[in-house]
Amino acid sequence: GLTLGWEPEAFGLHEGYTQMQFPGMNSVPFLVPYMMAAVAVQDRTVPRHPIRRICLWAACIVGVIVVLTSFRRAFVLVISVTPLLVVFFRHFQPKAERRIDRRSMLAFSAVIVIGVVVIVFGLGSLYEFSVSSMWEHMVIGFDFSSQTIDAGADLRHEQLTALVRGWLEHPVLGAGHGASAYGSIRSQDAPWAYELSYTALLFQTGLVGFMAYSAGVFWIFWRGIKIIGEGGPLARMMIPMLVGCSSFLIANATNPYLSKFDGLWMLFLPLAVINYKLTLFVGASAHPGLAKATQ
Repeated sequence: GLTLGWEPEAFGLHEGYTQMQFPGMNSVPFLVPYMMAAVAVQDRTVPRHPIRRICLWAACIVGVIVVLTSFRRAFVLVISVTPLLVVFFRHFQPKAERRIDRRSMLAFSAVIVIGVVVIVFGLGSLYEFSVSSMWEHMVIGFDFSSQTIDAGADLRHEQLTALVRGWLEHPVLGAGHGASAYGSIRSQDAPWAYELSYTALLFQTGLVGFMAYSAGVFWIFWRGIKIIGEGGPLARMMIPMLVGCSSFLIANATNPYLSKFDGLWMLFLPLAVINYKLTLFVGASAHPGLAKATQ
């Protein structure tokens, strides 16, 4: 069968869709929305090499194909909400820059709509790809009730019940990092790990810890939006990063990507750009003459 030589990999052929799972997929919920947003905020008034745009469009299209063929529910969800996230973060741009980016946004919207239609019909003709089966699989996956017929959703329902019950026993400070909830152990090697990562965080750290972690993420978005409001090249860089980060955090709700080492960079990448901006601000404040000379 198809294999890449990695231990935690899986490829499955199901009725109406194909499923893929391997470590490289962990970055997909950030990278594909990031590339989609990068296409939508290109500044066409600045001459750029056409190869860059071609590569960006190609990466975006290939990423969408990978999402549809792998059919991870979280991935399909995040690329579905990516256009809304792009519109939301573009709203904070200066009006002049929004007008400049309008052509790229319209081209992005048209290509995404046409591309999805072509990909769906193309996969349907080459493989036994069914939109109805895909939709049914999506809906069942988010059914956390006790009557669900999906194995993954049933396990998440079990986790949700156990984690909420455990949190109610320690609502303020939580049960502590590394604690496992009574009634739901997902892994004997890592009994503290759960797919419902935010519920697990609330259970393990309580309201105090959950609010502290949330405040750090909120600060990243707050500072990022301020950079977008100032306009310029960093703003166009920050929009795709915040779109990718938002999509990644949405996917992380039912997949513990942040608990893995290779998932942390997706949260710290926009933070690095923010720190770079703050460094420029501090440098300009310390050397006002230099700041005037560079304007």
